[in-house]
Amino acid sequence: MKAEALQRLVTHLAGSGDVMWPYSRMMYNRIACSERSCTALDVGCSIGAGSAILRHAGWDVTGIDVDFCALQIARNLYPGGRFRWWDISAHPWSDFPDGGMVDLVLSIESLEHMDDQELALKNMAAVARSTLIIATPNGARGHTPSEFHTHEFAPQELLELFTKLLPEWSLEDMRAVGTFVPVTADTTAGGLIYTLRRTIPCE
Repeated sequence: MKAEALQRLVTHLAGSGDVMWPYSRMMYNRIACSERSCTALDVGCSIGAGSAILRHAGWDVTGIDVDFCALQIARNLYPGGRFRWWDISAHPWSDFPDGGMVDLVLSIESLEHMDDQELALKNMAAVARSTLIIATPNGARGHTPSEFHTHEFAPQELLELFTKLLPEWSLEDMRAVGTFVPVTADTTAGGLIYTLRRTIPCE
């Protein structure tokens, strides 16, 4: 997370008394309820609130981020959590000293911040045994993208990228952020949640 974005978040938290944007909390809560508890890698965990929701639901979760400040806040807020610095858009998680395969990898509003998004997708998929969940803005909805985002994907663009980069995976579900209603690639929803399942078992 960029320093300016983190400061904006901290300012919001100080005024609201909450540690998470409401729509982000909804997404993590829904994932915690709809997926069985498992080992998970929370990519772009920021200050750790989403990872904490999953941990509270019984998941064995590791949160990773490239922002040292955000990670320190996460460790202070959730002393029992596991938060690590790692740039998955540059290095595979398997290169991390205690990194390894997990059941599920989730990227909740982090892909759009990454420098090498294609490599990030491949690295995330490589470490997930069964499930990959990505929530990201809809780049085709006719808005001005955030200055903190490197690229916002149109749904069809991202679907084609999944096909190109992740041949061992298939899209199970695509829903609108907030309503969680199933949508198609021509949706005008502000953000989308993509759920992919591995179709070829890991070796």
